[in-house]
Formats: sequence, structure tokens, C-alpha cells
Amino acid sequence: MRFAALLALCLLTPAAHAASHEAEVDGVVTPTIGHETPGLGVLVAAHGHVLLAKGYGVTDIERRTPVTVDTVFNLASVSKQMTALIALRFAKAGKLDLAAPLDRALLGFRQHRGVRAITANDLIHHVSGLPDYEENYTPDLTNDDILAWVNGEALDFAPGTQFSYSNTGYALLASTLKTLDHANDFGDVLQREIFDPLKMSATHAPEAKPGLAPERIARGYEGEEGRFTPSEAPSPVTGDGGVVASIADLAKYEAALSSNTLIDAAGLRQIFSNGKFDNGRPVADESGDGYGFGWALDGAAPGTVFHSGSWFGTATYYLRDLNSGLTVIVLSNDEDFDAESMACAIAQIYGGCS
Repeated sequence: MRFAALLALCLLTPAAHAASHEAEVDGVVTPTIGHETPGLGVLVAAHGHVLLAKGYGVTDIERRTPVTVDTVFNLASVSKQMTALIALRFAKAGKLDLAAPLDRALLGFRQHRGVRAITANDLIHHVSGLPDYEENYTPDLTNDDILAWVNGEALDFAPGTQFSYSNTGYALLASTLKTLDHANDFGDVLQREIFDPLKMSATHAPEAKPGLAPERIARGYEGEEGRFTPSEAPSPVTGDGGVVASIADLAKYEAALSSNTLIDAAGLRQIFSNGKFDNGRPVADESGDGYGFGWALDGAAPGTVFHSGSWFGTATYYLRDLNSGLTVIVLSNDEDFDAESMACAIAQIYGGCS
């Protein structure tokens, strides 16, 4: 089920009545626990203020450890928004020229002949033409490996002419930001720019924070209809994914976005604005959705932005209704779980989806 096709924006239910909706959310979520997913974390907020933050099910089927708001899940591609946010922060600080040839900032990157130079803007909006590295994924693959690999690959299309979702682009963007910040790895940049200032104490990249109690880490699974098998693939790659966070920490992040703590109002508008092709037309995927700074823009419901995440053992969805201020985040430790439909169902309860 596509959220884009279902969303019809309505007035947000007042926060004063939020408590009365917990039972309704329970009624939607509980039947999926143990059947469609072992565990689930849910956050509902209005203009950055928490209406509901709750864990359901278990982090580990064998141990039966309950999911709480402090359980950490792999965000997968939902991590992209944080990478793009830092890129815009660096641009506003004069550290990164989003429109300049990428090789000026990312040493070792080879531009392709016969086409215009690839820029950071191209990476952000998925219009670079760079092939996706995921077909060549191995557990020990690093950002440096991706850079070396892509230098020897042909482009799928000329930069700025088509949209093609590319994890490679965001891995290279992370390497660029790491280089500009003179950091050891991009995880350090995330820590300094976002996690530490917001006191997101359990959030880390790549993978779970060292020293975090095992019972706080959601173990990954695949499967459905109550039949689950472990599915985990740790990866040192950052930028396109790899952030591990809890519902409690994401509540802090969402509040910071809503209050312009991480970036000013003009910057936030830019984050949620669509990119453009070289011919001036707005970026659009095959479904008609646009793409901003790490956020997909719903082509059927203007003002709705979202991103899904999927990786071994995890399925995530982050929805923001810019018109009403409603936010819904769903984190699952089953890669086959339909987090998008769950986010939509929860949004319906709060008047944000019909």
C-alpha cells in the first residue's frame, strides 16, 4: 500500500486528546506483533511535541526482551536525511559548495568525461547517474571501497537528466563531509553535528553504540505469519544508512527539526523543497514523487514528506505532514514488515490520513 495514494490531509487532532488515541493505536499495532513482526517502536508527534511514544513486542524472540522507547533499531535509509541535513549545514557555513564539481571537495573522486561534472546537489537529489553499489555489497565494504569501485564504473545516465535512487551517492556524500570536517569517519561528524548537541545518547553510526546493553538492541529478523528467522548484516558503510537510534532519541530529533534547532526556517524549507533536473523540470521518480534533502516529497499530497528504510532485519518509515505538523515514525525489527502501511494507519487515527 502506498502512503502517497492514500494521504488526504486533515486537521490534526488536538494534543489534549492524544491520550485517548493510545488504545486505538494499540488496536492497530497489537495484531501485527508476533505475526508480522517480532517488535515495533512507534512515535507520534505534533509540531515536535510527543503525543505517543511506545514499544511493542520483543527485541529478541529467544530472550523475549520487551521493546521500549529506549530500544535501538537500525534506521537503514531513513539515515539519509541526517546526511543531507549536515550537507546543508556545511553549505550554509561556507564549508561546502553544493553546486561545485564534487572532486574539489572529495579527493580521489574521478569525474566522468563527456558529461558535466557531478556535484553534491546531484548526490543529494539522486540525479548523479552513479550506479548503486548494493549489488556489490559485502560485509566488509567501506565508504573508501565504494569510492574506489565507482571510479571504475560507467554512469547509468548523464548527470542531472534522470532520477535514480542511489545509495552510492549518499555514501560519497558522507565521505565528502568527513573530508571537509577532517574527521576519522562520518560517524564522528554525525555525533558532533546532531547526536551530541541533542543528547541522543543511544544513537550511533555505524551500527549500535559500543557498550550499549544487549537487551536494548533490536535483533533483526525476516519472515511473516509468525515465522521469523534471524537476519542481520552489519556494515561499516555510512551516509546512505547505518544510523541506529531509539524512539526516545528520535523524539529529540523531531523536536529539534520542528523548532529549527538544527537548521533555520529557510534551511528547513530548502530541505523539503524538490530538486531540479538540468532542464529546469522538478525531480520526479516513476511514481511522481519528488526528492529533497534526504526526504521524498509526495507528488499526490503536497506538503507530505517521508522516507522508508529497508535493510537486513529492519524496516522503518518516517512521515511528516508539513501542513498539520503531524509526524509518525515506525521502526520494526523485521525486514518484511510493511512499515509504510502501519505509519498510514496510525496517522489515520490522529486525523492525518483518510
